[in-house]
Amino acid sequence: LQKIMRQQNSYVIYDEKNNYNGQSYIEYMAFAYSENQVREMAEEQGIDLTGYTIEIDKTNIHDEMGRQYPCKIFSAVVE
Repeated sequence: LQKIMRQQNSYVIYDEKNNYNGQSYIEYMAFAYSENQVREMAEEQGIDLTGYTIEIDKTNIHDEMGRQYPCKIFSAVVE
């Protein structure tokens, strides 16, 4: 039997009010199957995404070996 895999996407998450010279900057990124899953992971980690825009960056993502990444949300801010 052929294994059917759901399509995993990468998402960028930003607040349009938080910008520099008219360009919003990405505060979080996520690997997930849906926008709802992004919101659920954020809530589990205590991240409030109220007012944030969640946008698909890339579709059908995988590593060099064709494996999907672990679903997660993480800070995109470099400190």
